Amino acid sequence: MAGWYTGVILGLISIILLFRGLYEPHKLEITHTVLGEGKDSLKLLLLSDIHAAYFYVPLVEIRKVISSGDLDMVVFAGDICNGQHDFDKGVEIIRQIKAFADDAGIPLYAVEGNHDPEEIAVSLRETGVIFPENSSDRIIAKDGSLWHIIGLRDIRTAEPSYSKAVNADLSDARISLSPKVVLAHNPDAIYNVIDEMPEDSPDVFMLSGHFHGGQIWMPFGLEYKIMRNERMSREGYRKGPFEKDGIKGYISRGLGCVIVPLRFLSKPEAAVIELKSDSSGLL
Repeated sequence: MAGWYTGVILGLISIILLFRGLYEPHKLEITHTVLGEGKDSLKLLLLSDIHAAYFYVPLVEIRKVISSGDLDMVVFAGDICNGQHDFDKGVEIIRQIKAFADDAGIPLYAVEGNHDPEEIAVSLRETGVIFPENSSDRIIAKDGSLWHIIGLRDIRTAEPSYSKAVNADLSDARISLSPKVVLAHNPDAIYNVIDEMPEDSPDVFMLSGHFHGGQIWMPFGLEYKIMRNERMSREGYRKGPFEKDGIKGYISRGLGCVIVPLRFLSKPEAAVIELKSDSSGLL
C-alpha cells in the first residue's frame, strides 16, 4: 500500500512538473541590467534564440518593451530557427520585431546562430535588419555618445574575426576610440575577442545567447554538463551578466526552446541592458 501511495505522489509531482515545463515557454521575463560605469550610456534590448518551431512568447510583450521609448537599439543574438523547416516562421517573427523597432525609431541588429541556414543574412537584410558578418557599424545613442557595433560570425559554422570586424569601420579616429559592443551567438566567441583586441582597447561589451539558460533546470548544473561542451559553460559563464578578462558581457536565456517544447526554471528572456562607458566622447 505504501508503494502505491508513493507511486501516486510521484505521478502527481511528475504531472505538475510537466505542466510547469509546458507553461514556462509562454511566460516572458523582462530583466534589467547595467554593465560598466561612466557618463556615456547605450540602452538596448537583447533577444536571442527564437527557435521558431517552439516559440510561444506573445509578441505583444516584446512590443511593449520596445515601445517604452528609452531604448537606443534592439539586438538579436542568433538562431531564429532550427534549420529550414521553421525558417519562414522565424523570419516572420523577426519581421514583426523589426516593425516594432521601426515604430520606436530605433535600429535592429542581428547575427547568425548555429541553427540558422546560410540564407539567413539575405532574408533578414531584406526586412531592413542590420546584419554585420565579421563587420561593424556605428550608432549614436540618445545622449550623443558614439558606440562601435561589432557583429561576429558563428563559431560553429564559420570563423569569427574580431580584428576584421573592428577594422571594417575606421573611417575616423573617433570610432577607434569608442566603446565596442560585440554581438556573437556563441559566448565562446569571446576567446577570439580576447586574442585579437589590443591592450589599449576601449571598453568592450559582449552580448550572446546559445546556452538557453540551461532551458530545463537540473541540480548541480547537470543541464550544462550534459548538453554543453563549450569552454565558457565549463568555466561557469552560463547566463546573465559576467566579466572576463576585462570584457563585460551578458548571456541571454533566449526566447524559444530547442529539441523539446519545454522550459523549467528558465523562462524566456528579454534583457534590457544599459551599457555605460567613459571611452566615448560626446558628439
